[in-house]
Amino acid sequence: MIYYLKITLLFFAIILSIPCIAQETEIVKTETSSDKIAEELNKLEPVTEAQYKKWLPQKVNNYKLTSHIINGEIDETPKNNMQLVYENKSKKIEIIIVDAAKDAISLEMIYFAFDMDKQFSKEKTTKQITNEPHHISKYDEEEKTAQILTIISKRFGVSAVGKNMNSDELWAFIKNLKIEKIVN
Repeated sequence: MIYYLKITLLFFAIILSIPCIAQETEIVKTETSSDKIAEELNKLEPVTEAQYKKWLPQKVNNYKLTSHIINGEIDETPKNNMQLVYENKSKKIEIIIVDAAKDAISLEMIYFAFDMDKQFSKEKTTKQITNEPHHISKYDEEEKTAQILTIISKRFGVSAVGKNMNSDELWAFIKNLKIEKIVN
């Protein structure tokens, strides 16, 4: 499962090293509110370690938190992040939450990933699930692994991988995690 998360993060690192590509994509050209979102994000204070700790649920549904890292380094992940692992019997969920406050480029890269996925995703072993807005959601039938990349509250980039579950189960978990309440 770490493989899926690392591939997503490696993609972001490659894109970050070639900013001119992001500027030439259709999503950046047509997204008139992206500048407004960037301005709003730059006005926000990043989530502190204390806020992450206060919010951190030890249990979500029947899943127990088995490990977490606050502001850890994973490949090229921005410093302001939280990495979580929840488990329930044979099911395991790994989540990375990135706060884009004062770092709007993080969300721009996710939007770019959405655009790239629409253009180039032709994998035969995955199913695209599109019942939620602004996301990439895939299910690998062979590995019984769901993967979701999404944005919550126009601020938090979320990459989640669920082993031995489908995309609907992973979405339900993400919703019940209530990520938007980190800053409330």
